[in-house]
Amino acid sequence: MKRLLVVEDSPTQAAELSILLESQGFAVEVARDGASGLARCRQESFDAVLSDVVMPEIDGYELCRRIKGDPGVAEVPVILLTSLADPMDIIRGLECGADNFITKPYDGEYLLGRVRRLLDNRAMRGARKIAMGVDVLLMGKRLTINSEKEQILDLLISTFEEVMRSRQREYEARLNEETARESQRFLQAALDALSAHIAILDESGKIVAVNASWRSWAKQHDATWPDAGVGAKYLDLWRSCFTADKENVEALSRSLSALTSGQERAVSLEYPAKTARGAGWFAFSATRFGEKAELIAVEHEDITKRKSLEQQLRQSQKMEAIGQLAGGVSHDFNNLLVVITSYTKLLLEQFDREDARRGDLEEILRAANDAASLTRQLLAFSRQQVLRPSVIDLNTVIGELEKMLRRVIGEDILCRTILEPALGHVRADPGQMQQILMNLAVNARDAMPAGGTITIETTNIWLDEAFASSHTGVTPGRYVVMNVTDNGIGMTAETQARIFEPFFTTKEIGKGTGLGLSTVYGIVQQSGGHIWVYSELGRGTCFKIYLPRVDEPLGALRPHQRDSLPARASETILVVEDNIAIRKVITRILRPLGYKILEASGAHEAIRLASKVEATIDLLLTDVVMPETTGPALADELGKTRPLMEILFMSGYSRSTMEKNAALRENVHFLEKPFAPDALIRKVREVLTGVSSEASRPPSRRPPPSA
Repeated sequence: MKRLLVVEDSPTQAAELSILLESQGFAVEVARDGASGLARCRQESFDAVLSDVVMPEIDGYELCRRIKGDPGVAEVPVILLTSLADPMDIIRGLECGADNFITKPYDGEYLLGRVRRLLDNRAMRGARKIAMGVDVLLMGKRLTINSEKEQILDLLISTFEEVMRSRQREYEARLNEETARESQRFLQAALDALSAHIAILDESGKIVAVNASWRSWAKQHDATWPDAGVGAKYLDLWRSCFTADKENVEALSRSLSALTSGQERAVSLEYPAKTARGAGWFAFSATRFGEKAELIAVEHEDITKRKSLEQQLRQSQKMEAIGQLAGGVSHDFNNLLVVITSYTKLLLEQFDREDARRGDLEEILRAANDAASLTRQLLAFSRQQVLRPSVIDLNTVIGELEKMLRRVIGEDILCRTILEPALGHVRADPGQMQQILMNLAVNARDAMPAGGTITIETTNIWLDEAFASSHTGVTPGRYVVMNVTDNGIGMTAETQARIFEPFFTTKEIGKGTGLGLSTVYGIVQQSGGHIWVYSELGRGTCFKIYLPRVDEPLGALRPHQRDSLPARASETILVVEDNIAIRKVITRILRPLGYKILEASGAHEAIRLASKVEATIDLLLTDVVMPETTGPALADELGKTRPLMEILFMSGYSRSTMEKNAALRENVHFLEKPFAPDALIRKVREVLTGVSSEASRPPSRRPPPSA
């Protein structure tokens, strides 16, 4: 009976290991720490030592080092047991002389196999020493024995050597078998650790092994496959599971043939297909091992979610690019509208109401106002319009608009509202929210020429990590959802991909501008929300708008009070604008009121002009975006020598866009283009006097006017 010494400071683990070893016929002794284990190993005879690594005072590494360093017990095999899985720990164990290193939790059969192997190795080494000793002994006595005895001894020696060779062959065969099982177990564990669906094929395309993920997938798709398809042809199983276009089927078949024939070492392709669980996108990749394609590793993966995210990202990038273009065009167009509307209004003041030419000017002004409305829609899409957000209840917004909606959609269409009584609050511009509802209702009406139903629904929702991971740009959290649903003709996937683009429309020429949904998209995005559309041909369309929920109380914006135009003024204004037409029209509006106007086409000219003027410059009226430098940078430079000078910025971009791009600071005066002459006059007077008709204004740099 082989005697084994177990060195383990945990009584429970020592008992479990003892029971396992004793069940196989081993005599087991237990030492509770490294010091006592070393002492017993030196005092008694043991065939092997099994020691834990982590122990007080003398750990397993040190115990092994001392055993191997003691000539009296150095031949005793030492197996180290540990729950540590770092490869460096294994290397450390081998460096101290350990014969084997096994990590916990260990398989019982595996541990017993390693113990038997070490004991067999030790027995073989002992047998070789005995054989060598007998041979030496006989060589010394050959001169004193007769030939008959010599033949007997030679026979004994040859028989002993044959037995030893037989034992060696048996041992090597068992070792090879265990090594093969261990390698197979290691390969299977490595395959099972991978999340992808993997199958190993032989050179004929037959499946010889699969991983756990493949087995789970096979069970979901076809429970009749014996042993998850092992033993069957891969292409046969693929055809029974997937329905794909002929072109994709042929591409897959060609890829496998290229591998098995040795033409390719690795292939991959992506294809759309249908399964019992629905349509989707899938990726196939395969790699062969060996020059003759002895084994082929095949991986297929459901990439439907990834494809959806890629499509969303491309759509988002496209919309961002279109938005930048629309914003830039609107900015330049607004500069032209400033000139058109300003000069038109100045001319209108020169004609009596009975003058026929006044009607022509009014038509020009109406066209300019329509153009300004067009630029506002483009700015809405590019998220650069002016919003006046407040904390609102969407149910209230819907209620106030409901009667008007019913008149717009007509009597043949039913309008239903399903409103959440405890709906959360959102921060948005109430007027813009009504515009969203109106645009969506009109589109729904046009999608139901024979009548139907429009349903407007509100609810609270929590968007979790799973939703956010499949919808680009979404942050998990609390939202308020507004759904606008119709049961009209629906849309194709191609139409859905373009509905938010400016000027895209499916209506007849003259029936729509194609800016309604692009305006909705821009308002939602600028309000910090998200919008998605779900539609099927013949079954209708649903627009879902998600707005972040806030815990603030309801607020209201105070209405803007129009005040009268100011009396004659006398202040000095430095006008900085690179567009000469706008600069001239501003001068044309302000100079007749008594203002002293200094004109500059850029920042450098403005600084040079200001340095030559000894008189006080009361106001800097400057564009924000200019070729040489920005308006805020110019204001900072002039403010060093003229700290009491008031500043009024103007731009075709909205204030929110300027602040977002760090061009403007908070609490500064801002005038958005295009502006009417009276709006410019009032804003200039407001900044100079500190008297405002708005709810709030930045503090003035100048001392209050004297009484």
